[in-house]
Amino acid sequence: MRRLWMLAVIVASILSGGAWGSHGLSLRVHFSDGFSASRAAFSRASLVFLGSARTTGAGTPSQFASLKGCMRQNPINPEDLKGDCAVYSSPNDPTPAVYDGTQKTVYVDPVFGTKIKRLTPQKGMPPGGYAPRYAPHQSWSKDGTYLYLTGPGGNVYLLQGTDPYKYIRQIALPRGDGVDEFWTQWSNTRDCLIIIVNANKVQTINVCENDKLTTLVTLTKLTDTQGNVLPLGGGHGIVIKPFLYCGVSQDDTKIASRVVGDGVAGYGFVLLTLDLGHNTASYQWFHKLTPPGDLVNNNQAPIQKFPGDVCISPDGNYIDVQWNTWSFGLNNQIASAVRTGGTVTLTASAAWVAGITVGSTINVNNSLDPSFNGQFAVVTISDSTHLTCKQSGPDASMTNCLGAPYYNYCGEVDYKYYGAQAWNASTGTILGQISRAEAHSDGMLLADKTAALGGGYLNYVHDDYRGWQAYQFSTGKLFRAYAPEEYIANSTGPQWHFSGRGSVSSDGLPGWGLISTYSETAQVDCNAPGQTIFCAEIMAVKMDGSNTFYRIAHSQSVQCNASNGLCNYYAEPHATPNRTFTKILFGSDWRAYGANVDAYLIELP
Repeated sequence: MRRLWMLAVIVASILSGGAWGSHGLSLRVHFSDGFSASRAAFSRASLVFLGSARTTGAGTPSQFASLKGCMRQNPINPEDLKGDCAVYSSPNDPTPAVYDGTQKTVYVDPVFGTKIKRLTPQKGMPPGGYAPRYAPHQSWSKDGTYLYLTGPGGNVYLLQGTDPYKYIRQIALPRGDGVDEFWTQWSNTRDCLIIIVNANKVQTINVCENDKLTTLVTLTKLTDTQGNVLPLGGGHGIVIKPFLYCGVSQDDTKIASRVVGDGVAGYGFVLLTLDLGHNTASYQWFHKLTPPGDLVNNNQAPIQKFPGDVCISPDGNYIDVQWNTWSFGLNNQIASAVRTGGTVTLTASAAWVAGITVGSTINVNNSLDPSFNGQFAVVTISDSTHLTCKQSGPDASMTNCLGAPYYNYCGEVDYKYYGAQAWNASTGTILGQISRAEAHSDGMLLADKTAALGGGYLNYVHDDYRGWQAYQFSTGKLFRAYAPEEYIANSTGPQWHFSGRGSVSSDGLPGWGLISTYSETAQVDCNAPGQTIFCAEIMAVKMDGSNTFYRIAHSQSVQCNASNGLCNYYAEPHATPNRTFTKILFGSDWRAYGANVDAYLIELP
């Protein structure tokens, strides 16, 4: 996640034949104590014992019944564990054969007992790597008839969604606008339909009708709530561009999206509305982020900064807006500063508060920020400060995806807006700040089927605060899953992705998320030889305060090259479940950095 400051580069440049290149991506969530206006108090769901597991709802789902469970019973006592919380190295088994419909080509994880099928490459597929697009991205069609993968050339490839998962063809998508990655999502109400937002068009493709393309709307301009107009297209190339992994609401009526351009004519974000029954679309409201613009005029957003992502909640009632108003990452570097002396030093002039100048040393409080839980408080800096700080020179142990060394400094951060916010989707008004920093996250439904934003968070000094949590939009409450302390041994432990895709459908598992972990080193096992628990694993997690994990499989993937430090983004597993949480798709190079990444599928009992 140290490369999270890098937004996605064009998929085509990564996925073109042969081994995939490296690629840094995705800024997503750490949570706070709820809406800033109401400061709703944290709550943890009451715990009851049902059999051997502690939950707030029904017992263990049937598909997890045969899996190894691990539960941290007491967040304050990290050694109070229950179940199988042992450390397991990744099996050193040969790469499985491509699944041919017979049991002889099914690989069985020797530790967890799960059955894994290698889906690519199949006959007729172009040479190259294949993988799910991302953990929060739904790979299966509405009824599970089809699934698609991202592959060579950044194209999308259609397979059967059920056994034997045969390759069908490359989907004939229209070409992207060239500004960012191409956005597609399966419809949640029609099995054959893919929804597309491309430049200034909203379209659909029907894979059951020879990829029939239908345009729902072509927008030429957007008008914000104060009447300020932003033209689309034209010389500035301004386009509607949803963050690649944000989906459409479960009823297929709403899409929240960024509006991006060249920085001259404007940025913004918009709520699109769909009527698939009549093949029409429009927009409900738009916020403009360049002067004159409604949000910047009212000092409700940073000027000429576009959000990293703008995502609709599964129920369509909320939007999370995540601001990337940083250069190299405030949270990680301040956490590092705490470990190395507790100070950061300013190196450039900005909008400092009184008494703080270039060269000032700023104390970093070695305690949790009382307003934004899980983060460190910069005790002498106000929320509105633009912070630029430095600790040291290049860090030879860290490189970006181009192989250049990272400089161990914070960069410029607009601390007032950095992080995630909750917005009312109907009115386009802000509800409050969710976080001060971000990590991989996804929309989900909790056990009571209310919408939440689930994801990971970390705190290197306060070990008890590293794990996963879900922020309930309607109340601002947090529902947490604390990891065993061995998972958080140090800052170079496992990184993760989180998916809530298995919780949002009517026949899904509300309250459950899927985690896939990986090492940002040349080892498949994180921190090898001092491996940590849950390293390079795929796990189900109950987001209810019971700290319950079910361990599913090893991902068997090496992300980084030992000789030059280059890392392959798609070698991260990006595990994502189907809509019923009975199948899991992930990518892996099977412990061979530089080899093609292939798509693997787990079928749960």
